[in-house]
Amino acid sequence: MKKLMIFSAMAATGLAAPAMAQDATDHAGHAMDAETAEAPATAPQTAAPMAEGEAMAATPVTEAEVDSFAAAIVDIQKIEGDAAIPAEEKQAQMVATVSEHGLTPQRFNEISTRTQTDTELQQRIQVAMTELMSPAG
Repeated sequence: MKKLMIFSAMAATGLAAPAMAQDATDHAGHAMDAETAEAPATAPQTAAPMAEGEAMAATPVTEAEVDSFAAAIVDIQKIEGDAAIPAEEKQAQMVATVSEHGLTPQRFNEISTRTQTDTELQQRIQVAMTELMSPAG
């Protein structure tokens, strides 16, 4: 389940394809809704998700997390674009990539969700991604 959320969350940020940000958000929003609908089956506590969401909003995103998130997004885009990787393996590689960059899938998804409403965070991530994709000079 977390694997799907990572892909959906990444697409929802609009960072993967800025020109199609609205379209990506719409599609990801539907995927996230389906994922959320399944969540109560795996977590029987109904009050806990709200408390976690409130905690997420209160937890600031550090510069190190912005850098890790941006690096993970860049690598995830490479995985998505690699036609040599079978679709069923891409999800596992995306999860591994997030972990390799020092984020848990949960934290990655929290940051991704926050980018939907936090324009300052979006800008910080865009700057970090631009720096990563710029040729060294």
